[in-house]
Amino acid sequence: MSSSKVLGILGGLGPLASAQFLMNIYKNSSSTAVSVERSEQHLPRVIMISDPSFPDRTETLLLGNPTELVRLTEAALCSLEQMGATETLICCLTLHAIVPLLSARLREKLILLPDLALEEVVRNQKPVLMLSSIGARRLKIFQNSTLWNDAEEFVIFPNTAEQERIHKTIYQLKLSANLERDTLSAYRLFESLAIKYNVDHLICGCTEFHLVSSIFSGVFSGEFSQEFSDSPSSFHNKKIIFIDPLQLASKGLQRSSYPVPKNHSKSISASTYA
Repeated sequence: MSSSKVLGILGGLGPLASAQFLMNIYKNSSSTAVSVERSEQHLPRVIMISDPSFPDRTETLLLGNPTELVRLTEAALCSLEQMGATETLICCLTLHAIVPLLSARLREKLILLPDLALEEVVRNQKPVLMLSSIGARRLKIFQNSTLWNDAEEFVIFPNTAEQERIHKTIYQLKLSANLERDTLSAYRLFESLAIKYNVDHLICGCTEFHLVSSIFSGVFSGEFSQEFSDSPSSFHNKKIIFIDPLQLASKGLQRSSYPVPKNHSKSISASTYA
């Protein structure tokens, strides 16, 4: 990552996932720094605002009331900009629905998570199951990317009942009092869906699922039981590869520039929420 670049993260949506994302940025970058004999002074410069007070994104947007979310998001992004952020990232995929309603200046600096995921889908050219919130699905967060035309043939959506289970899993992780139990429960659900749909690849279409992908890629920052931590592969009945835009972003920060395609998303008029 260039020393002149500063990543600004709008986090707290939910807090555990964005905290894990920040940890992963430094875990991935530190391993690279060691391999090329660099010091911590060469690690990415990151500013994060963690604000869990944002209204529920799915509920608010599906009711057609984006105004408060737009106001809060613009204020947070402006604050990150004033603190020196040269690039920004919204650590909530459903909240990407309001990106077209943001000012042009703020949109120009945004790293778009849907585009990161779809770029990987297009690169892999393999079937992939979408794991997202109900809001992200109904608001067509991924379909509104200009990368969608190239990725669409590979993306499978779960049925209505499965979508409800996935959505409930998001809130179990977001408010978890036992993250080991709830993360393993989420993984078991994802594994069963991967078997049903005969896929190896799953899109983390909600940032809460960054917690799951982090555990099963060995970069989780929390404290789990020794048995779980030492042998996560023992829980696998099927090999799963997560296409997680936050993992992709955290790994990409070790490069000289951000690996995210910019400004690919199609315009969505404000009438979408009318």
